[in-house]
Amino acid sequence: MHFPQTPKEGGWDVEFSMSELADDWNCSSTGLVEEIHFWISWMGNNVQTIERFHVTIYSDLPADDPHNPYGYSVPYETLWERDFEIGDFTIRPMTPDDQGWFDPSSGSWALNDHDQWHQINIVNITSPFPQKKGEIYWLGIDFGLLPFIGWKETDKNWNDAGVWWDKAVNEWRELKDPIESTRIDLSFVINGTKIIIFKPIPIPIGILRAIFDVEEIGGLSHIDIPWNMTISGTMYPSDPAIFNGKIPSMQPGQTVRINSGFLFGIGPITIELMIGDSEPEIFNGLILFVLIIIL
Repeated sequence: MHFPQTPKEGGWDVEFSMSELADDWNCSSTGLVEEIHFWISWMGNNVQTIERFHVTIYSDLPADDPHNPYGYSVPYETLWERDFEIGDFTIRPMTPDDQGWFDPSSGSWALNDHDQWHQINIVNITSPFPQKKGEIYWLGIDFGLLPFIGWKETDKNWNDAGVWWDKAVNEWRELKDPIESTRIDLSFVINGTKIIIFKPIPIPIGILRAIFDVEEIGGLSHIDIPWNMTISGTMYPSDPAIFNGKIPSMQPGQTVRINSGFLFGIGPITIELMIGDSEPEIFNGLILFVLIIIL
């Protein structure tokens, strides 16, 4: 997506009001939406058990579209939807933070209402939605009849404000700060098929290592990323040769260079490289270096 819409410290938590909330994003790279991350909290710290929720991805109806009656952009056509139940997602408790509570359906609000909040992570989505670079989509989330739950505000605003579905009139309503009447956007991150891509560097004559550049192309930072490289073929002193290590941290857009231990031999080789939990990348090449020891 365009950038991570991370939670606003001390911001509002917008009640789902037994309805649906939605916010938009711009696809920054064509691929599959295999990870969805968002942050929720609980009115008055009334933490509930989450058994299921519904996620919908919509197309965008821009504010200036002649068919748009709202004057602000809203979700349009349903492109993909899925129910997620226990086992399909993980819940991570966050460091307590005083937050306000806002119910858009009634207009009621309260400052310093609660301090309990959680991150919900959906990964390895089966039959994921294929997004296209440059397109705008909407992420809609609905917890059904679950009470006391809200979606955390972000201060990383993009495009138009988030919206809520008003069941009384069957219309999308723009989210506005109940005190300042400014826009409210919602906190979430969309990640694609791979958060890491590989850039192999050829092994010319005389170079004794297999060298690769690894680039973080997702929307989240990562720490302690394991990597494993297996090299097989006409190799000395061992076949296959296995090398591994750990990347301490990677930020979005960062490139890290990794390499094997010393290689020597002559003939065809196969290199299989795996970073984190991504699919292994396999490269076939030729090593043309002979180590000569003169006694």
